[in-house]
Amino acid sequence: MKKAVTFSLMVFFVLCSIGIVYAASYPAPPDKNDPPGSFRIFYEWDNFTPGKPNVQKPGADLQGPGDSYRFTVIRDDKWSNDPSLEVVRAVIGVHINDYDWSKAGGDSKPEWGKILIDGKPAQYGIFSPVDKRKPASSEFLEIVGDEEISPEGAEIPPYIFAITDAMKKSNQVTVEIINLRSDGTTNSNAPYGNFIVNRVGCHVWYKKK
Repeated sequence: MKKAVTFSLMVFFVLCSIGIVYAASYPAPPDKNDPPGSFRIFYEWDNFTPGKPNVQKPGADLQGPGDSYRFTVIRDDKWSNDPSLEVVRAVIGVHINDYDWSKAGGDSKPEWGKILIDGKPAQYGIFSPVDKRKPASSEFLEIVGDEEISPEGAEIPPYIFAITDAMKKSNQVTVEIINLRSDGTTNSNAPYGNFIVNRVGCHVWYKKK
């Protein structure tokens, strides 16, 4: 019995250390932009508590070059396991906190990084009406926080990726966020900054086959 408990704890800590985490799933309210006949399910990192009062716990602080956070969204719920349903759309968003940014003064210390989806860079889209960026590759980024691109009172992730094909093929997608220096490396003397990965969330739309 003691060996079994020890083994279970060891497995738990290994899974935590490599970032394999079961995301909590819950249905979203209907939206006019949902594909016809579909419904949306949120899969959220569990430091975000849905519903009121939407409790937000601390995220992962990437302090210096090479620091990284790896998170695997695993769909294992009644919707993903229902053979009568199919995935028709899926996106994944990375929420960032950049505490040295302010509306008055901008970013006092820029940060850089990259985001990998299933081990590869991906194109992120622009979804906020106040976001002045253009769609670009996540291979090398000047990191932007939620507040910088979100309208007043909203919380839009600065990095949103279309992953419909990936979610049609598999029940999981892995996201890795890595802190880099301004030259895109981890081992030079170029400037760097720190930022917090607030959470990773995935939205999946299902409909009857």
